[in-house]
Amino acid sequence: MTTGPIPLDDEPDWEFKLLARARRDVGVVLSDFERSCGGWNPVVEVPRDRGATRIIIDGSFVSPSATATSEPELLVEIASYIQSHAVEHLWSAWPVCVSYSIGLHPEVHGNVAVWWCKIGAHVVAHIGELPGKDS
Repeated sequence: MTTGPIPLDDEPDWEFKLLARARRDVGVVLSDFERSCGGWNPVVEVPRDRGATRIIIDGSFVSPSATATSEPELLVEIASYIQSHAVEHLWSAWPVCVSYSIGLHPEVHGNVAVWWCKIGAHVVAHIGELPGKDS
């Protein structure tokens, strides 16, 4: 995974790079959801939106959905945004720490986007590598 800022000097190339990263990151987070609990197949769009990262989930969005322009911060913001929609769909926390039965938080630790357990103060998984429900 590429880390660091997206060069913003070569307009509009930076916008397409940001859009490509956002689309990739959406797929990464949705793969965590599908692997860890499934049962929700949202319609997700990441359209071009004048330099903003806008993520439309089942027709609903906040613009911008994310403001970061570098990794791993962009991945964490997108994970948080998708997580908020998943929680509304499930009516429960997602993802959950199996050790403490509490919801995890997308955070950056050691320059890596992770699912973090605040109670146990530990990394459960890198975002995109959440274990399956039977693991």
